[in-house]
Amino acid sequence: MLRNFKEELLLIQKDLITLTNMGIVIIDIEGEYITEKTNYSGFCKLFRKSSNLSLLCEKCDLKALNKVLLSRTPYIYKCHSGLIDVIIPILYEGEVIGAFLIGQFLIENNRDFEVERILKENSEKNIDLKLLQEKYQELTVISLEKLESIIR
Repeated sequence: MLRNFKEELLLIQKDLITLTNMGIVIIDIEGEYITEKTNYSGFCKLFRKSSNLSLLCEKCDLKALNKVLLSRTPYIYKCHSGLIDVIIPILYEGEVIGAFLIGQFLIENNRDFEVERILKENSEKNIDLKLLQEKYQELTVISLEKLESIIR
């Protein structure tokens, strides 16, 4: 059903990217991507280059989707690499038919602690840690107030 509205969803996705400057994708209730993963950060692109690490990203998305399917409300979570993401359900007649995945950002005052943990956890993986740290510094940092506005 959601695929029937792909053109409209792409317009909404484009507007959300313009407003938030965040990575956004729309998924159906099966976890299939309806739209392209757009505006993803350089940090996340490093992870998604590796098929093994990309699977971890997709598992985070599916876990969040399952929470939204049960609660029918937005869900804020940290992905496996320590970034904040939010999933916002798309409802039709009270039922979840899909969701917006918006994210790849940091919350103010939490930045320095996370980079150390992320570098440590990924030191054994096939990732250029210097490049990862550079891309981490380029991530969008938002306030909790802005996050709440995005969710609304």
